[in-house]
Amino acid sequence: MESPFDKLVTTILKEEFGTDIAFVPGVGYGITLQEEVTKEDVFKLIPHNSKIVTLEMTGEKLIRLLEQTASNLKPEDKMESVGGLLQSSGISYTLDLGKPMNERICNVKIDGKNIDIHKIYKVATHSGMLKGIHKYTQFSEGTTIKETKKNMNNFITQKLKEMKKIGWPKNMGEVSIIYSEKN
Repeated sequence: MESPFDKLVTTILKEEFGTDIAFVPGVGYGITLQEEVTKEDVFKLIPHNSKIVTLEMTGEKLIRLLEQTASNLKPEDKMESVGGLLQSSGISYTLDLGKPMNERICNVKIDGKNIDIHKIYKVATHSGMLKGIHKYTQFSEGTTIKETKKNMNNFITQKLKEMKKIGWPKNMGEVSIIYSEKN
């Protein structure tokens, strides 16, 4: 399921780097943030010591990326299970785990509009994703790849400290996960 913390992180990345979408890997665990947020708290929630990356991807590659998150959640071979749901901001979709591979992603929208498989979208993520962690090799197929010098954890820690109050992300619910019956 969507993580409120990861939704906050991806929203910060999307806004700060002026991208259409932002992604971080789902790790499936976390902690409760206290009033004073430390770098150690953030590292427990984002356990990848990586740099922030921006790149461009076609709508077609983005759909393949979402198919990979479906494979990660429900692999054909249980030994291939890795990570949790790909966490995101700026992209909404329905993931149907009951459908066959390459048919599990539908209703994909970016900025409220149906995804265009030929259009190029700007994406923010981190260098671990670019290197293919959790089997997300599609990031390395992107173009105009720019690895910043900004450490993801330091950047997010600073942004959280600048916030007067951390609340429930307004864009929760961008992802719907269903399990339809196979015919």
